[in-house]
Amino acid sequence: MAQGATQQDFDQAIARFEAFGLEGRREEQRAELETMFALARATGNRAWYARALIARATLEWMLGEYAQAEALAREAEAVYHEIGDAAGEGVALRRQGDVAAIRGEYVEAGQRYQAALTRFRACGDRQGEVRTLNNLGIVYWGMGDYVSARRQFNRALAIWRDLQDKHGQGIALGNLGQIAGELGQYEEARACYQQALDLLREVGDRHGQAIDLLNLGIVHGCLGEYDQAETFYAQARALFHEVGDRQSEAATLMYRGYTLLDRGMPGAAVAVFTEALAIFKELEQRSWAARVNAGLASAYLALGQQAEAWGAAQAALAEVAIGPHGVEGLPELYFRCAQVLAAYGAPDEALDALDRAYKGLMAQADRILDPHLRHDFLTRVKVHADIVRAYETRSLKAP
Repeated sequence: MAQGATQQDFDQAIARFEAFGLEGRREEQRAELETMFALARATGNRAWYARALIARATLEWMLGEYAQAEALAREAEAVYHEIGDAAGEGVALRRQGDVAAIRGEYVEAGQRYQAALTRFRACGDRQGEVRTLNNLGIVYWGMGDYVSARRQFNRALAIWRDLQDKHGQGIALGNLGQIAGELGQYEEARACYQQALDLLREVGDRHGQAIDLLNLGIVHGCLGEYDQAETFYAQARALFHEVGDRQSEAATLMYRGYTLLDRGMPGAAVAVFTEALAIFKELEQRSWAARVNAGLASAYLALGQQAEAWGAAQAALAEVAIGPHGVEGLPELYFRCAQVLAAYGAPDEALDALDRAYKGLMAQADRILDPHLRHDFLTRVKVHADIVRAYETRSLKAP
């Protein structure tokens, strides 16, 4: 079949690869990759080979194999340049930007995205342009420039609406929800996530649906709507399990644990955190494990279990001291550990952890140039307000 392969044969393999991706069926995706590469090699079609490289880079990126994804994207860029395909070069450059962004290398990511935009605009590829605009929004978001991030996401949303691309609209709305949630604007975040969920259900993106369900759980928990939060957490976990994303399944458990703490159910939180911790350890996700240990420390503290609270706090702090990359929520982690240290007779260490929590939080806040958004970030997110209050009063009274 390969020697007489047609464009339709290759396009069908790509379509199957993308459909399996929406369903989280990674093994089936790998099988389609083999088909793509076989077709490209048998026919000597360099454009097909470059497209297969991009598909493989995308899969490796999804699986967290970032170095491999970057190398594949660079090879694809070279092939596309060789055959004079500007749009293809743009796709390869965007994927390189994605790798840099997830590593926190935002300047490099921005440069790759701008280079990709130049290619897409030169050849009138609006779909390529809008996806890159959306990714530029993620770069601004990572840098703490929420105003620019929102602007990019709204620009992307407008173009996707013009193109009548429901999947793209769902992605942009989900990102807008993330921005609102981080600023404590929970009602707005909830509306964005619900719209995104409805759109992704229409197009059958099950992994994307799971992400929005998880975020809806978090938002409802922040609003004190705990029964609704539990419903969304359960739905998110089930979908993550079905698509084989164990890391996100464990993250769902972790966020549920924090919601249970807010609900005043530390015993239930311990059980959920313990389950999440086991998965993160199995996956060797040390950064996530540190965050779970901070939650466990708070839960054990509320239960009055000194040895367990102390041990969990020390485990979290030891992990951070090693210097794990990609740890989100460091201010909250330090703050929760500071409360345990203060409760069990280590005041100097507690104040040091509180200082780290406050300085880390203010470093994030100082990147938010808009004064109103900065105020929301520091006052509407409960743990942020708690950190500021504790620092100003030098008081670490446990909840």
